Amino acid sequence: MRPFLVLDIGTVEVKAAIFLPQKEGRLKVLGAARQVHGHTSFHGCLITHMDAVIESCSLAIEQASLQAGVSPRETILLSAGKIRSVQTKVRLARRDEASLLTERELDKIFEKVKEKIEPEVYKKAAAIYGVDASQLYHLGERALEYQLDGKKMDSPVGFTGKELKISLLDLFCLQKEFKVLTRLSQVLDLEMVGFQSPTMAAASLLREKFGRGIVVDLGGKITEVAVFKEGAMSGGGCVNWGGYHLTWRLMRRFDLGYDQAERLKLSAGSGGLDEDKQRQIDLEFIGWREILLAGIEEVLRRMLEAEGSVVAGSLPETMFIIGGGAKTANLKSAFIAYPWTKRLSFGTFPKPQFVSLLDLVDLEGKADKLKEPNFLPLVGAAMRQI
Repeated sequence: MRPFLVLDIGTVEVKAAIFLPQKEGRLKVLGAARQVHGHTSFHGCLITHMDAVIESCSLAIEQASLQAGVSPRETILLSAGKIRSVQTKVRLARRDEASLLTERELDKIFEKVKEKIEPEVYKKAAAIYGVDASQLYHLGERALEYQLDGKKMDSPVGFTGKELKISLLDLFCLQKEFKVLTRLSQVLDLEMVGFQSPTMAAASLLREKFGRGIVVDLGGKITEVAVFKEGAMSGGGCVNWGGYHLTWRLMRRFDLGYDQAERLKLSAGSGGLDEDKQRQIDLEFIGWREILLAGIEEVLRRMLEAEGSVVAGSLPETMFIIGGGAKTANLKSAFIAYPWTKRLSFGTFPKPQFVSLLDLVDLEGKADKLKEPNFLPLVGAAMRQI
């Protein structure tokens, strides 16, 4: 078993972690580090200053490698806001329902289904991005769930039955963005063996423990939302608003530098500030949170419309808040106060939850390096790899 690198290129910082697979699907953390980008390195989720991003990636990788004592080239690359998914459900009848379904039969079914649904899948993905289908890069597909005569299963191989239902997930990104990330990995002398959405990687880890939920990955300049339920990914989307926008509002309001505004953002509400200053901070926070929460609501609304799910209880009742912005002061109370059930089909009022990575998975080695919630996607991606 060889060590590998997971590199999460966020819009404000880059995170690098080196893992070594262990027996029985366990992971050993060899090293982890983070490095902040320059403030002009990204516009939304798009790289605008490649040299600065290369430098911050290099520094994070170097620090993680020094801790690990190795510098693996095999890399899983995570990048927020670039990957979109299309979920398709198909139903077919087997000719010989009494025979055991074999690997060969399933492969043939899979190929036949992919060929049949491909035009519609590309059409949906193109509509999501607002581009022509020729501008898309298909990252791959996988089966999320099987049902054989109504029974849910991880794989139908070895079972008998007539009606087979398959839930498929196709992943896409824009060709031009994939080329940028490919160039980045080449400059860094990395071998990209996987490319994932950080939010979906985190959702896969949370799904193993909780079964259903909504992941809100509050990043620097964007916030990604992913929904998982009934053992599979259900949908999601992206809001072009994140923790950096609150920092910027505080910088502007109080004429502060970035680091000073960041400290103020994280400590606001803990006491020690005069009444007038706290009132001004509260005003900025209220304006920022209304844009954020309304954006998350819109993502969920569009997802429900696409699925045709409007009945009460269509959405999971727990919102898992992760990402660097999860540490923002007063964030939990903002999620609790928002009228989610007024316009969305929650069965009960959703509860925000902040999870510790160390409560989700038992890691060996330097696990203390990954305590913060913004490292959760890296572990999720690593677990999917092994």
